[in-house]
Amino acid sequence: MEESKYSFQLKLLEEDGNAKNIEFAFDVSEDTPECIASEMMEDLSLSAVEAKLIAAKIKLELERLGSRYRQQHCSSKPSQ
Repeated sequence: MEESKYSFQLKLLEEDGNAKNIEFAFDVSEDTPECIASEMMEDLSLSAVEAKLIAAKIKLELERLGSRYRQQHCSSKPSQ
């Protein structure tokens, strides 16, 4: 049986050399790597390039874990 929810920790290095640890949950039945990265871009004032890199890293980690995830875009995610 495949896990459907994962907890990730991301370390971001800021320009001043300080590191920021970000913890987030990922539900493969509801989330997409792009949606999570887009939310981080808004919440953390990241650039679009940084968000794309984060989405790619999330995808790699999910693939490493052998998990399948939604391929649809953020607009298809139900409103909360």
